[in-house]
Amino acid sequence: MLNLAHTSRYHWGLVGTPKNRAVGEWQLSRIYAELGQPRIALRFAKLCLASCKENDLSDILHTADEAMARAYAVGGNYREARVYLERARTRLDSLTLDKGDRKVYLDQIAETETLVVDGRKEKQHQGKSNSGRDGRMGGIQPASAETSDN
Repeated sequence: MLNLAHTSRYHWGLVGTPKNRAVGEWQLSRIYAELGQPRIALRFAKLCLASCKENDLSDILHTADEAMARAYAVGGNYREARVYLERARTRLDSLTLDKGDRKVYLDQIAETETLVVDGRKEKQHQGKSNSGRDGRMGGIQPASAETSDN
């Protein structure tokens, strides 16, 4: 799946639209998050977010926020994950979508919220048993500009 996603992103980089490229970055971020590679997931999530902003892709900006949230959640930075989840919900709420599309996006956000909730529970449990080390390199920290952009 990872090779196919990279191949797809390469293809759309040659012949696609900015939206195709942003979706490709989102897909790669999602796959790297699933593989437990939060730093790489965050790299692709940032590319997706930047592409959405640079190309005024407001119709998919919420997916970039969800990708940021997922990457932060997998990396153990639950505070930043919650910030981006809230942005994703707010942006999604402002869109006019059909019921099916809205459900897909809400399900993705809910799945990412579960990662945050489950991760926090795990972190609290580990904190009681081994002095708080969460085993995820201390969590991914945001760059100073990340939390201030909208």
